[in-house]
Amino acid sequence: MDWFTFLEEEQRRIGSMKEIEVRDGMRFAHYTIDAAYEDYTIHRYLREVLHLSERIVRRIKYRRDGSVLDGQYVYMNERVHAGQTLTIRLSDVGEYDTNSESVWEAPAALLPPLEILYEDCDLIFLRKKDHVVCHPSPGHYADTLANQVAWHLGLARGKIFPIGRLDRDTSGIVLFAKNSDAAGILTVERMEGDYHKVYRAWVDGIVEEDSFTVDKPIRQRPDVLMVREVHMDGQEATTHATVVERDYERNRTLLHVTIEHGRTHQIRVHMAYAGHPICGDVLYNPKCFGWEEHPLYKDLFKEGNPISDWEPLKLEAFRTSWLSPYLREPQKLELQEEYK
Repeated sequence: MDWFTFLEEEQRRIGSMKEIEVRDGMRFAHYTIDAAYEDYTIHRYLREVLHLSERIVRRIKYRRDGSVLDGQYVYMNERVHAGQTLTIRLSDVGEYDTNSESVWEAPAALLPPLEILYEDCDLIFLRKKDHVVCHPSPGHYADTLANQVAWHLGLARGKIFPIGRLDRDTSGIVLFAKNSDAAGILTVERMEGDYHKVYRAWVDGIVEEDSFTVDKPIRQRPDVLMVREVHMDGQEATTHATVVERDYERNRTLLHVTIEHGRTHQIRVHMAYAGHPICGDVLYNPKCFGWEEHPLYKDLFKEGNPISDWEPLKLEAFRTSWLSPYLREPQKLELQEEYK
């Protein structure tokens, strides 16, 4: 099914709806009930049609004017009928979880400027550069993308919600949800396959097949904390790759890659296992660059190693698609420039 057919079917399934309304800092979504949902309770409509979690439905229930049917406040067990207008109150504009114990340090000056690809009341999509850490971890407390996002939102204290993440050396599109409602919705989308990414990668050598799949479990190497490997005792992982370009002059191949399961370093491990490690990958393809002779090579496998002068890893999350929270309208972002 193509994207626009999906859009038409999704809109038909939910029924016609207005744009989300903002009134006095509060947000409301309006839905016209389709005949297919005649006699549904509001609770059932929110759960089965809008795919809202039970937790989010409870939050709506206890908000002032949380659920309104044809202009009248009603309880969640009220039944809806075709043609009626259901209005639900969403999280307010700028509503963040400021009760969290998370305290955000000011972003380190060495970080590249925050590059925002798209932002609304619920979501913020960013372009992460290689060698930038997504989230705080030992040795990385201020030099992370999350620090930049928190301060962009004015949160010295509070919680933001990463929806997936990228390795430090992987570049591309990263998503944060601004509130727990949106985070819950996008988490469900990830589970149901409505939110997904496509990566592009230059790999070593000429890939002869037009497409291939690596379906091998991955585990952490027992002797090296930050390195993964294919092993029968690992977690299941599946990676699909399609050839986009073969560069015979430089003996490399450009792939578009999608993954199932999302294990740490999954694409990097599976490409190396397939005999085509990613260009610039010093963890899984060090011999390609002679790093085994470099005096700093012994530090590559240490957590928080400082090496940053190698060729960037040629792996980028360049396309992402999702359904907008509440309206469930298909959306897509893509990095357009040529990938060298």
